Amino acid sequence: MDCTIGWIRTKNGYIIFKNRDTKKEFLTDNLFQKTEGLVKIGYKSERKGCWIGINRYGIGFTSAKGPYREVPAGYFSWKKFNEIGEKVLKRAKSLDEAIGLFIKNYKKQKIGDSANILLSDKNHAYLLEFWLENIKIKKYSRFIFKTNHFELMGRLNQNLKSLNSSTKRLKKFRELFRYHKPKRAEDLIPLLTHHSRNAEENICRHGRVMTVGSAIFEVKNNAIICYYSLNRSPCKGKYNKDICFSETLSTLS
Repeated sequence: MDCTIGWIRTKNGYIIFKNRDTKKEFLTDNLFQKTEGLVKIGYKSERKGCWIGINRYGIGFTSAKGPYREVPAGYFSWKKFNEIGEKVLKRAKSLDEAIGLFIKNYKKQKIGDSANILLSDKNHAYLLEFWLENIKIKKYSRFIFKTNHFELMGRLNQNLKSLNSSTKRLKKFRELFRYHKPKRAEDLIPLLTHHSRNAEENICRHGRVMTVGSAIFEVKNNAIICYYSLNRSPCKGKYNKDICFSETLSTLS
C-alpha cells in the first residue's frame, strides 16, 4: 500500500529504511530473518519475497507501490516485485549486477502494478520506476526519499487516489530530515514515528491504512545494524536492535 522508503549515504556506509503502510488485517504479517546470505524482513504468510533487505555484499533493496494499481487479467500483482527483490539479493555481488538482474527478472514477468524500487550500495542508490513495459532509472549519490507517487513518470500520478497524502508525507519527511540531520540508523527513529497535526503528513500512519512495520538497516564497515518495529505501530513500542556481520551472513548461504 502506501509506504515511505529511502537511502542515505553515511561516512562509513549507508542507511536504507522503510515504513510499511497497509491495511490493518496485515498488521502481524511481518517477519525479520537472517538467512541465505542476507538479512531481510518478509512475510509470515508467504515464504517468498521481502520488503527490505541487505545481502552479504552490502547490496540493499526496498520497495514502495507506485501510482498505477490496476492489474490486468493475466498479470501478477504487486508482491511479485518483492519476490524479485529477494531473488536479486540472493545472487547479486555488485550494484550493477543487482540492477541488471532486477530488470531481467521483471521483463520475464507480467506485473500489472507499478512500483518504486531502491537498489543501493555504500556509494550510490538507484531509483527504478516500473509500470507495465516502462522502466525509468535515476542515480543518487547522497540521499533519496520516496513515498508512492512517481518522479520520472509523473503523468501516472493522476491514477493515485492518495496522491495528496503521498506528496505531503514526502515533503514532511524532507523537512524532518533537514531539521534532525540523522547520521546513524537510530537517529531516523523520531522521523519514522512522527505524527503531525495534519494526518496526511503522518510518517507513522493510523487509520484504514496504517504503518504495520518499520525498518532501518545500516551498513557500517563490515556490520549490518538493524532497527525494526514489526506487527504494531512503531510509535507504540521500542525498536528491536540486531547486529550481524558480513562473515556471519556468509555462513548462512
